[in-house]
Amino acid sequence: HMYFSHLDDASNAETSNSRYEQALNHILEAEKFEQGNALIAQRKSAILYKLGRKKEATQTLVYQHKLTPNVAKIYWRIGWLLFSDGKFSNALVTLYGGVSKYKIHRS
Repeated sequence: HMYFSHLDDASNAETSNSRYEQALNHILEAEKFEQGNALIAQRKSAILYKLGRKKEATQTLVYQHKLTPNVAKIYWRIGWLLFSDGKFSNALVTLYGGVSKYKIHRS
């Protein structure tokens, strides 16, 4: 059984990727009707990340940030992507910026 376990892993990865591709198609459809929606951008970014498309995931959030600069969760997600990519200083600056905006926006 152990010898063939890698085949199951490959099959599971293909199934998972197929589901993420389907989810991405649904998100792209939703995006047509709700352009500029921060929640859709966050979901799209998460799906792109799961598909291994980190650069596109980050670009999606950076673009969304330009549309909705006061959405703290966008900062959080950009920071997380930067951190997961080993860009620790950039992640810290981004997260700090998000916290600062959030505090200012709520005051």
